[in-house]
Amino acid sequence: MTFSSFRPPNSHLLRDDIVTEAVQSNRQANSVVALFKAGDENISPVRKRSESKHLTGAPPTGVSCTSIADSLALNEREIQEIQMQKKQRIMISSFLALHHEIKELKRQRQNIPAVVSTANEIWDVAVQYFRLVRQSFHPNSRQFQVVRAMMAPDVVYNCEYGFEAIVQSWCFMQWFGNVEVELENLKMCAGNEMIATTRTKVTITERTLANVFPHLLNSKLSNGTTFSSLANKLLGQRLTMRGSTCFRWDGKKNLVVSLVTQSDMLRPLVELLESLDDVSRVFEQAAISPSFQWRLTS
Repeated sequence: MTFSSFRPPNSHLLRDDIVTEAVQSNRQANSVVALFKAGDENISPVRKRSESKHLTGAPPTGVSCTSIADSLALNEREIQEIQMQKKQRIMISSFLALHHEIKELKRQRQNIPAVVSTANEIWDVAVQYFRLVRQSFHPNSRQFQVVRAMMAPDVVYNCEYGFEAIVQSWCFMQWFGNVEVELENLKMCAGNEMIATTRTKVTITERTLANVFPHLLNSKLSNGTTFSSLANKLLGQRLTMRGSTCFRWDGKKNLVVSLVTQSDMLRPLVELLESLDDVSRVFEQAAISPSFQWRLTS
């Protein structure tokens, strides 16, 4: 037998006439068909009806999307309505608050003229009063009559009553030398009151010692030591005192009904004498108090 490495030994069985005459077998195909038919027979009728019903009874996709879109639109309208109601409530609340503020501003506007008028009147009284103080309350001056006309007949001055109490309280100013009363500030307070802050400067002279502190010239201690040393320390000294005066105005009477005044004479004397005992002796029988007020004598 002749053969070649390029041809198999059974190449004579693969002739073209043999290959073309071969018939394709259908055994395997029949078995596959039979296998699928056998599987179909194992599926229960209930499952078949369920699958059939599921496939045939499902709603179209377009209908489901429309329903969802309608639901979303409804929810959005509800949210918008809630937000609109909230905005309306806020607007109503703001309107009521604005209305109340307008009424309050109108009320304040009506009261402004009265407040301004009262402040101007008290301001004028304070200026005129301190102008008279600098003149030592000279009873024959025109300023004296101007200030007196601004005071109520029963005006309260510290613990006394009447304009005469004011005059008597300030009469001691004539016993000091080079008196200066500076009005530093005026401040309007509640209740038709005005507070004036002052700075008063006085010089202690021999006349001051004789009329305001006479006990420093003739009093003696048990050991025989006189107070002349204190008098010498005070003589010629210039004191600066901070003080205040409160004016209370009666809007119906258009008059001052109360006047409270004081100046701190204690501090400059403590700084000068550097001894509380000496300061106590200075005021012990003095005609004025540490608040620079005239003491009434019985």
